[in-house]
Amino acid sequence: INEMLKRTSGEQWLPTHLDRKAINKLPQKPGVYYFHDQKKKVIYVGKAINLKKRVTSHFEGTDGGNRRQVFLRKIHDITYRECVDELHALVLESTEIRRLWPAYNYSQKRAAPAFGLYTFEDSRGFLRLVIDRRRKHMEALYCFNLLQEGRSMLKKLTLEFGIDPAMCFLEARGEDAAFTDHRYHNEKVRKAIDELDVRLRTFSITSSASDGRKLCLLIERGGFYGMGYLTHEPHSVGELKEELDPFPDNDFIRSSIFNFAERNPHMVREW
Repeated sequence: INEMLKRTSGEQWLPTHLDRKAINKLPQKPGVYYFHDQKKKVIYVGKAINLKKRVTSHFEGTDGGNRRQVFLRKIHDITYRECVDELHALVLESTEIRRLWPAYNYSQKRAAPAFGLYTFEDSRGFLRLVIDRRRKHMEALYCFNLLQEGRSMLKKLTLEFGIDPAMCFLEARGEDAAFTDHRYHNEKVRKAIDELDVRLRTFSITSSASDGRKLCLLIERGGFYGMGYLTHEPHSVGELKEELDPFPDNDFIRSSIFNFAERNPHMVREW
């Protein structure tokens, strides 16, 4: 009976198991929305500049394909989180897709960068650079998705600063190849690291919410650190980081933030 009433009341575009109230409660604001199945499990995550308009568009198409119909029949509820702007929604959506791994999100399901560039001092006092798998409790100078990507970047640094590739584990050579003056070698490694710091920008983007709060996103040394609402005006990166919640970094978020920064330089603060 309910299905017959729905078909005759102009709501035939609604998924079979979805209550109209779930649509009515959606605001016309930026945000991230979640489609839930019968067991309340999230099966799809999306972002929107206008939540109500975007969610409604999922159900108004004329595609009657079986794949789409199966997807729509599985939607039993919708929840959402309001965001400050499109960038906020984009970052949150990407993070949530990787956290929840919804069945009907097919893009952005890539693992976090698996490799990092690290530095350490060996037993002889030499500073070493090495590409290795990401380590939870070690901060990388930079992160890479592929081992070859990291090795290629490290090789360029050795050529540019005259660092022996063997001291960066890029070549297998005996101990006789080691430097006798570790101070000269270490100076070149430090210069390479300093130059890497210059090339890897650190900047923040701040936007104002409708309630007056300021949302800030931080790119630190070329990677996404995190975001959060500011309680005061920070005077250093360290002070800013105390205000923010760390978020997982990935290529999609990073490139999106850099593109946004290029289009909105007035919202960017270099550190």
